[in-house]
Order: sequence, then C-alpha cells, then structure tokens
Amino acid sequence: MPSSAEDAVYLAQRGALAPTKSITVRHVSGEEFDRIVGYELGEKPAYREPGWDDVEPAGESEPVFSSADDADDVPF
Repeated sequence: MPSSAEDAVYLAQRGALAPTKSITVRHVSGEEFDRIVGYELGEKPAYREPGWDDVEPAGESEPVFSSADDADDVPF
C-alpha cells in the first residue's frame, strides 16, 4: 500500500496497477453523478519490492511533484 499520493503515482507510472477491463455504471434519476456498480480488473502485476527502477514509467518521465515545494505549481 503506498504511503503517499506521490508513492501511488510512482507505482502507477511503473505498471503496478491491474488494468481495468470494464466498468458498469448506473444512472439514478435526480442524482448529479452516475454510480459505479461494478468493475472487472485484469491480471494483477507481480509484486516487486519498492525502489525497483529497472522499468520505464508508463506515463511522464518526470514526476508531477518532485518535492512539497513544487505543490504550488499544480499543472491544472
């Protein structure tokens, strides 16, 4: 389990998440948002010790935040 959002992004960029195969949503009249009522995940990746860097990130090559000081530069 990641200990921070930054750790979660790090793991996600390196393929540590099971792919989503399908999501089932249900619209409820009068509610602003649809509800997720089901999902199917693909195969879970094999566990690897934290710190493994031999795999290229799946997304950006640089982290969104490199330190807490960068938090003011949110790109959205």
